[in-house]
Amino acid sequence: MNILLTANFKKGIFSNGLQQNIVFLSELLKDIGFTPLIVVNHNVEECIDPPTDTLILEQHEIPEYCQDLYAVLQTGWVLSKKSIDTIKDICPKCKNIYVHYGNRLLADIEQSNWDHTRPLIDYRVDENWLSPHYEFSVPYFKTYYKSEKVFEIPYIWDPKYMDIHEKIWNKEGKTCFYSKDKEKNIGIFEPNLNVTKHCLPSIMIIEELYSQSKDLFNKCNVYCSQKLRDKNYFKALMWQLEIQKAGLINYLSRTTISKVFSEDVSVSLSNQLLNGLNYTYLEALYFNIPLVHNSEYIKGAGYYYPEYDTKKGADALRLALTYHDQNLEEYKKQSQIILDRYSPKNPLVIEKYKKLLS
Repeated sequence: MNILLTANFKKGIFSNGLQQNIVFLSELLKDIGFTPLIVVNHNVEECIDPPTDTLILEQHEIPEYCQDLYAVLQTGWVLSKKSIDTIKDICPKCKNIYVHYGNRLLADIEQSNWDHTRPLIDYRVDENWLSPHYEFSVPYFKTYYKSEKVFEIPYIWDPKYMDIHEKIWNKEGKTCFYSKDKEKNIGIFEPNLNVTKHCLPSIMIIEELYSQSKDLFNKCNVYCSQKLRDKNYFKALMWQLEIQKAGLINYLSRTTISKVFSEDVSVSLSNQLLNGLNYTYLEALYFNIPLVHNSEYIKGAGYYYPEYDTKKGADALRLALTYHDQNLEEYKKQSQIILDRYSPKNPLVIEKYKKLLS
């Protein structure tokens, strides 16, 4: 039976983790016996690096594939009411499932102050699926959608795209994997779109460490900060910091994680609020890059510090900078436990999806 997933490949697989997630989910569905179909909200010809083993449709082609449609997973964007009506008319038992990969509750709070966006509409929705790090918002969704059919789904990640990029960098004599020979450069990768994943707490951790020790790292690169660096308030904050005055911090645009790990960064520093799972975390663990983080979900791996504690964050960063070279094998072992937990090949993950779709 077919399962339809929505995606957008116009900016490529690496535009954000969402598009990779959709591909990993489609492959998992194939492994458990379904035929995944991916529908994009742009011309198919505009796809950049789409999966080659899955049929990709445009929205107007959906009616051709409705006869044997078991479910629609609204993963990347929401189908029009007309499309949903068409699907339900042809295949009444087809489930319409909203899959929420973002922090929808906090987004709704934030966007209530906006005029240029519209909320998701409850139109013939049968179920809602949430990533495990948004479990706290399950009651909110039950109230909003007036339904008890709100379920937590396993988080999934696979290194297939990291392996592809690693081979590309190998041809240039480089590697994304951690090397003791690389300079101690710290990378901060938060997208800085809202308070849930923002660079400021991590910058303050580096400032705290620098106030204690001046020689533990070479520089800090703050990616996805091109919009912040010209804001007067942010600039005023930064010019209070010793790391800014010493010229140790760079504000850079978004770039692919493989390029960063292969050329520029040997330590990943992160902070999040109610957003405890992130592909950049798993990518760092996979490449044995020391990951300094405050995520309870992967507390057993990397170098953990609690919440917004800049003092303990600085201690964790110090440990990553000074001890990681002696800790490579144990670090790899602990990282693998986490990577296996979220693998689409994990039997427990597969069984959970089977139950959700039964």
